[in-house]
Amino acid sequence: MTTVGYGDITPNSELEHIFIIFMMLISSGVFGYTLNRIGTIFSELYADEKETRRKMNIINLHMERRQVPPSLRTQIREYLDYVWKESNEKFINDSEAII
Repeated sequence: MTTVGYGDITPNSELEHIFIIFMMLISSGVFGYTLNRIGTIFSELYADEKETRRKMNIINLHMERRQVPPSLRTQIREYLDYVWKESNEKFINDSEAII
């Protein structure tokens, strides 16, 4: 697929033309699938972080509505950040112990 259009590989017979067209369709599909899988892997990697940000936004809105003092808001955010990170590390360590 990488040499298409450069002219270094040229089909000579009609059978070669059909083969090249078929191979281009397959290689384009494989290329698209590969890019999709890479995107899915990155999405899965950042899913926990995204969920944590969503939860923190909800908590921030709640604290704002309840007029929680700024210093207490900071302490709450730091505490929740610590708890979430520790629970993730514990989950990872427990998973490794099972394997």
